[in-house]
Amino acid sequence: MSTSVAGSCPSQAFGAPSKSSSRQAQISPIYEDSARRAEAEQAGADVTVQTQHSQADLLQADSHKCRGTRPVQVLLNHAQTWELMQEEEETLKAINANNKDLHEVLKGLKSWSFDIFDIKKDDLPKMVERIFHDIGLFEALPLDASKFFGFVNSIMGQYRAHVPYHNFRHACDVLHATYLLLTLVEGQKMLNTLEVFALLLAALCHDVDHPGVNNAFLSITNDPLAIRYNDLSILESHHASTTIKTLLAYESTNILAPFSEAEQRHIRKLLVEIILATDMDHHFKIIEMLKSRSSDSNPFECSPPYSMLDSRHNSGTFPEGASSSSQSSSGSQTTVVPSRPSPSSTKDATLLLKMLIKCADISNVMKPFFLSKRWAALLLTEWFRQGDAEKKIGLPVSKNMDSENPVALQ
Repeated sequence: MSTSVAGSCPSQAFGAPSKSSSRQAQISPIYEDSARRAEAEQAGADVTVQTQHSQADLLQADSHKCRGTRPVQVLLNHAQTWELMQEEEETLKAINANNKDLHEVLKGLKSWSFDIFDIKKDDLPKMVERIFHDIGLFEALPLDASKFFGFVNSIMGQYRAHVPYHNFRHACDVLHATYLLLTLVEGQKMLNTLEVFALLLAALCHDVDHPGVNNAFLSITNDPLAIRYNDLSILESHHASTTIKTLLAYESTNILAPFSEAEQRHIRKLLVEIILATDMDHHFKIIEMLKSRSSDSNPFECSPPYSMLDSRHNSGTFPEGASSSSQSSSGSQTTVVPSRPSPSSTKDATLLLKMLIKCADISNVMKPFFLSKRWAALLLTEWFRQGDAEKKIGLPVSKNMDSENPVALQ
């Protein structure tokens, strides 16, 4: 049974408590390179974003690059990475060998103890679809199921398979945490349908094409992404941009097509704001906004509700009484479409969306220990790789990233 998206906005103070296969759909041609890279990495190949290299080629290229001008892909593809990938492949095989029946696993979806590692990678898009169904978005919005599945698979293909932590499984884990915050904590009652939709999409896409290193590393090495985004929210800007490109590049992945132009712009705006909120450089600013709003006794201001009628206006299909007809001087019949305001979100709703994604993004630390320790191990693996890359090019090793000094974690 689907959970209804629509809900009455609670009149309370802001701070007061309230009650199929991943390859079924083709990946967009513009992202075929990302897909090939992911597939090759899963097979144990050592590749960069654009060109495949042998281990010797990578090491030779690395030695000829000047410090501060090397893209991160070259830095992270060397013999040691090759060995780590081989180990991970064996680990993934062991995980998949123990995978349980998907239907049985998804019975525990509405629990913080839900073990996302019990789901095979190729079945993760089905979990995504299940969450969107359970929230009621396929009933409340003009979503095309085929395009939705194509979009999810395209996004999955752009998450890098060799990145230990910031991969598609992490994205689905954050989506799941967002789902629980919307349902068990009843966050969806304070948001309209478009906001819930944008939040879940952002959760799924918030780390797409993450290279496995942080913004500071990209900036200090003059990575092309750092240059493109002027050292400002480098990764988060890239994730948001990649998400929008995937939505708009091809008809097969454009799940926003049935929405009006104003609705599409609003959803895109929300996606960018939500994904950028995951940048820890914005953390204290957002927390200060929350503290300020929590001390305000005014009721939470909900955004105007969304109705499917709005998108029917855009497609030319109207319920009885929703439009009127008139006759032109030439005798032809014309349809008069009622005017409607452009969608908008209040400051309260926008702040809540940012807080929800932030909480979901780091939620694994408050899950049962058997889950949190597994995520911690994957994160450490990723950090240690960055630390090794920093040593290799003569940079100071970032905090918590020295594989030879685990004491730094205490």
